[in-house]
Amino acid sequence: MKTYSAGHDDLSHECTSWMVFGDLTKNGTLLLHKNRDAGARAITPLKSPPGAPRQWIGLGDIDPKKTDPENVCMGLNASGLAAAVNSGEKTTEPSDPDAKTETPDIIKLCLARCDTAAQAVEKLEEIRRARCYAHGDKGSIFLFMDLAEGFIVDMTADRRSVARYDHDYAVRANIWHNPGMAAAACGTAASWLESCNREYMAIRGLNRALRANGEITVADAVAIARDTVLLEDSPFPRTLCYKTTNSASTLELNIAFPDVLSTGYFLIGPPRQTILVPVPVCTEAYLPEMTDLRWSSAAWNLFEANGFGAEIPRTWLTFEADALAGYKAAQAAAEDLLKAGKRADAVKLLNDRARTIWQAAARLLDLA
Repeated sequence: MKTYSAGHDDLSHECTSWMVFGDLTKNGTLLLHKNRDAGARAITPLKSPPGAPRQWIGLGDIDPKKTDPENVCMGLNASGLAAAVNSGEKTTEPSDPDAKTETPDIIKLCLARCDTAAQAVEKLEEIRRARCYAHGDKGSIFLFMDLAEGFIVDMTADRRSVARYDHDYAVRANIWHNPGMAAAACGTAASWLESCNREYMAIRGLNRALRANGEITVADAVAIARDTVLLEDSPFPRTLCYKTTNSASTLELNIAFPDVLSTGYFLIGPPRQTILVPVPVCTEAYLPEMTDLRWSSAAWNLFEANGFGAEIPRTWLTFEADALAGYKAAQAAAEDLLKAGKRADAVKLLNDRARTIWQAAARLLDLA
């Protein structure tokens, strides 16, 4: 059987993302997930500066060559807005060579300045119309989600197409599906079909969860994010979790108390070589190990030693399941405190529980 490959350059900057709405989570939350494929290895959690009008958390990397070194590739804010971006197709409408606002900058701007998904769509359009959008010879696919609806925006420097969602789920890799975008695409058949392959893997995983349990959970999204099993009879060597997958997150929006209970579940580093940790939107500080790159360095060392598809240690999986259950219990207790008007106590409870989980995970990674 012939094996197809889109080539290293195409595969080194891609992503697979999906939105899941409340009719499928069935617990008062919505999910936005992103598997990030890119060459960056300085993976770190990020957050808004102290006193910011909108507190936000995110996952990305540090690029010391930039004036603003924080590349925020996915995240959520206290207003209940979640955002992520995938690379789009190679296009006949490249961005202006003088444009400076790259896609991580756009995600950061939207989290810092927008309260809803619709506002984020308009902020994106402002940037595009001003000819500030920078993404070379490829377009982009932005995913914005809030407590009521979500949008997927396919765009180039010269056009955009917006699709709205408010139920079920929606999946995107790196090909455009919205009306009016095909005319701007000039990628190869191999790169197009590689994206189809990853989208199918995500759809298959989401459907398996639904058919087995009648709902989709954070744990389901994380399991899909780590999928390295080749499809039967597929000519594609590429899997959803691949040698270019450098991180992932499942962003959970809580409808009742988005400014405290919303949480990012972060895989800091290649998904099968790192330990899942919850990060509440009200996080006040990260562990030094998480932001000084010791965490992601440990994951990359395991990646180099064992390969991207290595078996996940049973001790890690047991820890993650216990940590997730413990964090969910803390969320429930925090919700009771919020209903009683004790916001400060709820914030402290979640920060304390998250920090305890991070410290234990750091020990498992031999960081502490």
